[in-house]
Amino acid sequence: MASSQGVDDMTLEKQTEDTEIEKSDMACSINYSQCLVPKGIDIAKYILQRDSWPREGKHILAQYDDRSVIVYQAFNPAIAKYAVQNQRFGGEQFSYERMSWIKTNFLWMMYRCGWASKNNQQRVLAVRISRHGFEKILANAFTVKFQREQKLQTDEISVRLQWDPDHSPTYDKLPRKAIQLGLKGEILKTYGTEWIQSITDITDFVKSQKKVLDREGQKDLMTPKERVYNVLDCNTCSRIDLDVFEEGQSRNFGIHSIVKKAEDAAQTKPMPAPSNILCVLGLGFEVETEHLQEMFGKYGPIERVHIVRDKKTGKSRGYAFVEYKTLEDAVKAKEHLHGGHVEGKEITVEFSKSNFKDHWKCQVSGCGNMNFPIRKRCSKCNAPRTKGHNDGNTQDGGVPDSAGEQCVRSVGTAEQQGREVTSGSGKGGRFTVPEDLHIPHGMDVPDTEEQHLEIEKTAKFVAANGIQMEIMIKSKQGNNPKLTFLNLHDPLNFYYNHMVKMIKAGKYTPTDQTKGGDSIGINVPQNTS
Repeated sequence: MASSQGVDDMTLEKQTEDTEIEKSDMACSINYSQCLVPKGIDIAKYILQRDSWPREGKHILAQYDDRSVIVYQAFNPAIAKYAVQNQRFGGEQFSYERMSWIKTNFLWMMYRCGWASKNNQQRVLAVRISRHGFEKILANAFTVKFQREQKLQTDEISVRLQWDPDHSPTYDKLPRKAIQLGLKGEILKTYGTEWIQSITDITDFVKSQKKVLDREGQKDLMTPKERVYNVLDCNTCSRIDLDVFEEGQSRNFGIHSIVKKAEDAAQTKPMPAPSNILCVLGLGFEVETEHLQEMFGKYGPIERVHIVRDKKTGKSRGYAFVEYKTLEDAVKAKEHLHGGHVEGKEITVEFSKSNFKDHWKCQVSGCGNMNFPIRKRCSKCNAPRTKGHNDGNTQDGGVPDSAGEQCVRSVGTAEQQGREVTSGSGKGGRFTVPEDLHIPHGMDVPDTEEQHLEIEKTAKFVAANGIQMEIMIKSKQGNNPKLTFLNLHDPLNFYYNHMVKMIKAGKYTPTDQTKGGDSIGINVPQNTS
């Protein structure tokens, strides 16, 4: 059986630390109180960070931003030296045929490597990888339990996930669980050669802080700044058995187990099948067709680029469709451009759920606007869809389910685009939307006040208690016909999400509809503070 490498590799021969380590140790004995802060890593006092972390549950603690995540690995001096010099993993002693383990939690790394004192773990590396790459790792991770449920053999998985007790700086076991991820095969090669943004040897910092810990205790210990990592995909959260934690809330974990059960019970929608049409999300308002043609045209001939624009301003609504002549070119473009940047904004690239042929054409004379299959009324002239003009699938829209939040984010920015839409501008005709809700042009609105109040009641509840409550509602009352707007396919889902956003931002004050979760069938622990 192939052995693991990194902090779990005990098969290599013992090696003597080189003169650089000895020099570093001498420097630490003189400058240990000055931290020897590694370049590119933010640090803070451990005792201050400790109070902001969850006390129990399964959580990913990490230093990260919108584009990258820092993970840690410990190696012998030879492997570490090659990695730092070449900014990738390789060399004579590193093998891509063995499993290599990464950790996001600095103190968990210190527990495993003994503060850089264990054999073959004398050098500690901080590896900054792309956020997209880290999400890919999580999406492919298997716990032993999940592997058994899927009836897979060990050689069929590429990422092994383990939840182990976290530890304090002095190795005391904690109730909170820490994550470690074992990579092998193709995903290890991609991690080691493509996803890495930088590799920094932080051994000097590790040794200096071990001296602080030994001489001064935890009160002066400095560690990399870490916070609870927010996984971007709800399906991944459920897959890796992650617990819920929101910064700023009390660490009362009575609710996280309820939410976890709701996540497990909620039905998940499959990802769109590969197609030659890509949906591009996260675009800025000023993006132009020529820019996307140049960017996506590098991967093959393009049939069409369609930027979805606001009918009044002509500006992008945040997403577009790119149609390739072949499926192979679309797959290649998605692999290379997902997580990339257009005009400084990170984009998401997914396969479109439908073909342009699925869209229906407005039959009103002089209009002729093409509309998504999901729309019941024309987004340009507000005319109802005419029966008999069904050009394709009427169930699925062109935007993938996973893109729902980003689409809501883009259509809900009317004021940023320099327009203000007041009551009556939405579609429906029989119900006047409250003026202070500022509905973006073209968004479906309720036909009746009763429907609006039902949406408002739920939006108010979710805005006050967090998105996990929406998951609970869908789990407990998923078949309630009054709550169909929670479904991503429903035309009123954008309206509901826009209202949640406006309430949370304090821009819309709902009527006094509900006094708690009991009104929609959910019991919520009351905050007595």
